Amino acid sequence: MYQSWPPRISLKVCKTKSMSEHAESRPKPEAVTGGPQGFRSFLTGQLRQPASQSVVRRILRTASQWLTPSVSLWNTRIMAVDERACDEPALPVLPSVGSPHIVCFSPYAMWRLHSTWEFTILRGLAMRGAKISLILCDGISPSCDLFWQEKTLPWDKCVVCQARTTQQARSLRMPFQWISHYIDRADKARIKDWVASLKDDEVRHAKREGQPVGDWVLGSVHSHFRLSRLELNPQQLRIYRNYLEGAALTFTGMRSAIEELQPDTLWLFNGRMSLPRAAMEAARLKHVRTVCHERGVVRDSISLWENERCSQYLQRREAARRSNEIPLTKSQLRTACEWVKHRRIGKNLNWHPFMKQQRNSAATLAQMGIKTRDQFALVLTSSDDEFVAEPDRNRFFAEQYLWLRAILDWCRVHPSEKLVIRFHPNTSPESWKFLQNQLPELREEAHTHQVESEPNFKVIPPTSSLDTYAFMDAATTVLTYGTTGGVEAAALGKTVILADDCWYYGLPFVQSATSPSHFLTLLDAVSKTKVARDPHVSQRAIRFIWDYCLSQNIHSRLIRQQSLHEAVPRYRTDEPSSLAHGKDPGLDRITDIILGKRPVYDIRPPVDATVVAEETRQLEKFLRQFVRPPHQ
Repeated sequence: MYQSWPPRISLKVCKTKSMSEHAESRPKPEAVTGGPQGFRSFLTGQLRQPASQSVVRRILRTASQWLTPSVSLWNTRIMAVDERACDEPALPVLPSVGSPHIVCFSPYAMWRLHSTWEFTILRGLAMRGAKISLILCDGISPSCDLFWQEKTLPWDKCVVCQARTTQQARSLRMPFQWISHYIDRADKARIKDWVASLKDDEVRHAKREGQPVGDWVLGSVHSHFRLSRLELNPQQLRIYRNYLEGAALTFTGMRSAIEELQPDTLWLFNGRMSLPRAAMEAARLKHVRTVCHERGVVRDSISLWENERCSQYLQRREAARRSNEIPLTKSQLRTACEWVKHRRIGKNLNWHPFMKQQRNSAATLAQMGIKTRDQFALVLTSSDDEFVAEPDRNRFFAEQYLWLRAILDWCRVHPSEKLVIRFHPNTSPESWKFLQNQLPELREEAHTHQVESEPNFKVIPPTSSLDTYAFMDAATTVLTYGTTGGVEAAALGKTVILADDCWYYGLPFVQSATSPSHFLTLLDAVSKTKVARDPHVSQRAIRFIWDYCLSQNIHSRLIRQQSLHEAVPRYRTDEPSSLAHGKDPGLDRITDIILGKRPVYDIRPPVDATVVAEETRQLEKFLRQFVRPPHQ
């Protein structure tokens, strides 16, 4: 049932001025403009403004004054009807004895993109006879993944979040409980005392009841500050302690909830951020299966992970590897090739487009002093604050800047080789400043006083608007630390050297380094051969794009994405018959996976020889579009 508002919330009452006090405190026109003469000059200046601006401004202001009461009235009436409808029964399908029980913990339901998917799928599971339980967060964490890098946090952030979360749950007819229902006051006090008792050098690897809570929240702290390295200064330690408290409370509450509710599956967002990670670890401790979800790589889609966080990739990568020998059908190949082309223009993405393609690639290259026929290697860095906390990353180079250090040292030894280093556009200003401090060669002023010769590498900073794809098309080799651009370059048949154990490490279309020395060995070999384009590499990369990225995107016509964090249902929430089995293939696939009726990753079946020939012909046609940078 819906629960009442938490009693511990208090509101500040502010004294306001009366209308007469406002009138007395309001400055007179003469005071503002310097007496009657100044006031006449002020009016004359106002009248000298362009007549069109003045008229348009007055019309808009008048229209706003007329329309606002009517719009507000009708909005109130519509919301009243909608609120009353939310209290009506949603025609539930009662679960039978032995029905699977699905528990969902949704601490970030204010992100309506994710909660609309989440709650719709829960209702779909209920329509299929499953028992469902929804648990929401009621402000248990002093710091939260909803508010990364906020300069000034609103004092009522948790109040606003709970209000919006409650509204979202009501609008989608989802009964819920607060997680504090499963946390004793004594547990809250003990956890707060535990966090306070930690010494500064104990925070990073903090453990409670044998659980590595410090490791669980590390990714959220990195993302909170948008840093690939934490100095653990007083500010960072304060935020780290806040996340520790929230994660410990979540683990305690979800462990109690799992013991009481005895679920078959925990349905969870993300699994990477602090609170979902703690809930996932509680499920793992109790041997409960988890299914995590995140936004897909294209709009209006969702992806699933079974017993893995969204930042993990072992199962999905292995499934894509098993399918990599099987050719794609014509429609699959067309979809994968379109994805490669759409990324260049920021089309059909499920995240911010970092740049827009520039029409004149030759002019783009010229801005960096490169001619279209020059041979050079392109270095693509990664925006690593979201994955740096994963234990299987940075296995060969302890940090990404050490990889860049090795490349710059190699450049010094090979003066005839040319490189362009393109820093990821999503690199935060703090991370860019750190890289410049560690690698002074990256600074622009480092080359100002160099008289003998220019360096054989060019640096494109994160804030540059230069088109990355102009350099990718012209480069002979691409060096990457794990960014998606490495897969895109391989799709063009480029030689790609990969330095980190990322989501496409070890696949046949890239040369994967096993150590810093091995990376330099691969770089030496490639600099001598300079193979411009390999159709076999392109074929394997395009297949991987389909198997790893696109086939795992599940679409549903029941959800419409409005913006980056907003989505709305496209079905009647008061009449859930459209959520029944057989009505929507996407919802059927998701619910079947959660109920354990089908695997998360499907292996593509073998195809006949005609499909192989068609794939080869279509790939050749695709590659002809990228033979050389276009000249316009």
